This record gives sequence, C-alpha cells and structure tokens, in this order.
Amino acid sequence: MLQNSIAFTVGLSILLGLLPAIIWGLFFLNKSTEKRYMIVRTFMLGALMVVPLVIYRSLWDAFPSIDLAKNLQPLEAYGLGFGGLTLNYVFLYLSIGVIEEVSKYFVVKKVDAKEINSVRDSIEFSIIAALGFSFAENTFYFIQIHQNFELNMLLSVFVFRSLFSTFAHILFSAIYGYHAGLAKFAKEIYKETSKKSLYRKFIYKLSKFLSVKGSDLFEDQHRFLGLFLASFLHAIFNLLLEAGITAFLFPFLAIGFIHVSYLVFNRDYFVSKDWK
Repeated sequence: MLQNSIAFTVGLSILLGLLPAIIWGLFFLNKSTEKRYMIVRTFMLGALMVVPLVIYRSLWDAFPSIDLAKNLQPLEAYGLGFGGLTLNYVFLYLSIGVIEEVSKYFVVKKVDAKEINSVRDSIEFSIIAALGFSFAENTFYFIQIHQNFELNMLLSVFVFRSLFSTFAHILFSAIYGYHAGLAKFAKEIYKETSKKSLYRKFIYKLSKFLSVKGSDLFEDQHRFLGLFLASFLHAIFNLLLEAGITAFLFPFLAIGFIHVSYLVFNRDYFVSKDWK
C-alpha cells in the first residue's frame, strides 16, 4: 500500500512537472530544427543538474558548515528597507542564481562542440536545458507537497510554477544563451560589425589599449555578461518572491516574455548571424 502511494506521488509529480515544460517548449521551440535526440539529451542533462543541488541542500542539516543560509546569517542585521529583506537574503539568492545558471551553462557547454552552429542554436539549447532543469525542480517540489497531503497547496504551486517559475528559468537561460552565442562566434561577429557601431569602436580602442585582440575582448565580455545578467535577474526574481512584491513581479516577467519572444521569433536578425 505504501509502495503504491509513493509510486502514485512520484508519477503524478513527474506528470505535473512535464506538463509546463512541454507547453512552454512547444510555444518557443515549435519551429526548431534541432535533432530530436539532442533535444531529449539536453533536456535530460538539464534535469540531472538539479540532483546535486538537491543533495547539497539536503546535507545542510547534517553538515551545518556547508549551510549557505546559516553562513550568511550574520548579514541579517543589515536591512534593505523594503519587503523585510535583509542583506543575507540578497547574497543567498544571488548565490543560488549563480549556482543554477552555471549548472545550466555546463549542459549547454556539453552540447556546444558539435551542435551549436549559430546564435539561434545557442538560445534554443539554453532554453531546452532550462526546461529540463525546471522540470526536475518542479517535480521535487510537487513530491514534497503531495507527501504532506496538501492538495490545495499542490494545485496553487502547480499553477504558479507552471506559469511563472518555469518561464523565469527560460528567461534567464535565453539571455545567457544569446550572449554565449555572441561569444562563441565573437571572431565573425566582431569582424562583421566592428566598423558599424560606436560600441564596437570602443571595444576596438580598448583592446588596443590593453594589447589584446578585439574579438577576444568581445568574447570574454559576452561570456561574463551572459552569466552575470542571468544570475542577477534570477536573484531579483527570487527576492521579489521572498519579499512578496508581486506588483513588480508581473511586469518583470511580462517584459522578459517580450524579450525572449523577440530573441526566439525574430528570425531575420539571426539569419544574418548564423555563422558556421
């Protein structure tokens, strides 16, 4: 009886975790030309990245020295003046954002060598990794809630995580994927556009001053910028949730939806940058 109950909980949680991933995937990737086995592989690798994070979190009680929240507790005395937030939460959620985005980065990096042949590919594989990560994260949440026999909470969490948390992962990863794509094709992009933009001219002059190649500087800048923006926005999202500031949460995600839609569906932009 107990085994049947556990199997039902896990099966239901997996189904609930898959549903938003499939829906969002069909919306953003319905015209993707990526190989199906690579989509499945990237999705599964993204999901597996959650496992070490769950294990790490579960060890906090047994090994307080690795408890990130407890180690940052001395900063609790420094309030930020809104939403009851303190400095320790800022560093905690920023750290979580960095850890999760780096985890998804390694998935895309694993795919990078042979499959990413354009900026578009980089964005699409980043979104797929995010969907896999979100699927696993949602599944663990649903298992935990269902085991506590809180059906109403399960339904409300399902709706929230399907609409907001899953898309938030897509947003952060799409931004990273875009900049990672620019970094991967930095040599071609820099050569093509270095004389057509004040920004590129600035990079050119700075590279001369630093005695480095302009394309190398352009590449390093976008690798850092992609990870920084994804991690920073991830932290902002978590802090808005923690502080209960939903008035900013909705426009935050609405603007993000417009931005991701532009990156994914503006094909003319990426056709000119699909360097092999």
